[in-house]
Amino acid sequence: MSYCCNNNNAKALLYLLSCLLLLWLANNVSLIKQKHLTSCCPEGSWGRLVDQQPSSDVASSSSTTSGAGTTMMITASNLLLGSAAAGGGASASASNTTPGALLGKQLLIGDTKTPVYYSSPSFSSSSSKDKSDGDKKKKKKAIVIIPDVWGPSDRLRRLADTFSQHGYHAIIPDSFRGETVDSHPNFVEWAGKFTFEHVVKKDLEAVLHYLETEGKVSPAKGGDDIAIIGFCWGGWVIAKSASEGFPWKCGVSMHPATKLESFVFKRDETAMLEKVNMPLLLLPAGNDEANLKPGSAIVEKLREKGGDSIVFDRMVHGWVSRGDIGQVDVREDIDKALDLTVKFIEKNFG
Repeated sequence: MSYCCNNNNAKALLYLLSCLLLLWLANNVSLIKQKHLTSCCPEGSWGRLVDQQPSSDVASSSSTTSGAGTTMMITASNLLLGSAAAGGGASASASNTTPGALLGKQLLIGDTKTPVYYSSPSFSSSSSKDKSDGDKKKKKKAIVIIPDVWGPSDRLRRLADTFSQHGYHAIIPDSFRGETVDSHPNFVEWAGKFTFEHVVKKDLEAVLHYLETEGKVSPAKGGDDIAIIGFCWGGWVIAKSASEGFPWKCGVSMHPATKLESFVFKRDETAMLEKVNMPLLLLPAGNDEANLKPGSAIVEKLREKGGDSIVFDRMVHGWVSRGDIGQVDVREDIDKALDLTVKFIEKNFG
């Protein structure tokens, strides 16, 4: 009898401990995930960031026009619906919340076997008007999109598709080769593997070569224009590559993490940003670093070169690439950020 009671007590204790462990995990899983990000994403960013799943609320998303002289429109709906939202603005998304098929191709390019998602104007019949306009100008245009530490997502692929439907060659390299920060608890150690000299630079060179040989986009030979857009880690890639002489016409960095230059690679972030010799638009969130916001010496230097910084005070780091579009304020500020991006690129492309 004593043995039976002890055995039952032990089982009950194990059951209680298991329940307590599950309760602790449920309450702390977001904190565990956020711990991955403290080197890259500011504290407090995790709570409003979600996977890129379509939401029925996106049907009410309003399209923002790009102003006089601008023929292009991108909204939050495009990031979720892709080709299903293209060309129709708010009316298209209101009648359809099913994502359209991705238009681009997943490829391995160059000697580096760099994984890329490539979306060409030729992949979409809706881009014919933009293509003919580009042919008249005898100038081609391309967009290089650099993802955050979660790598290329369908949200970013649909962004590339939307650009291609407006006559741009759009390409997203994946320097992480399928890895993401999610499975690497030591962020600095993981991010430190992807150095500019040995990984990023070679991937970008492969991208430029591919655009020249396959897309016939060449700044050097044809006077063509290539812009670069980056999110979080991608913001560091933009600044680093521009400071090293890559031929970007301009760049837009949303919720940038240029501090990786100092935090991960132990180099001078300010010196890197001061060497950026192109128009660079920074779109930091409210909790992003102060040195990337108006009033800082860095922003003043960027303004001298045609750049600027516009702060989204009510947003948290990561809102464009992974924010919950079901939240009205997030959706509105994604629309605004994309509108600013299009205007800035088209202004600099001329």
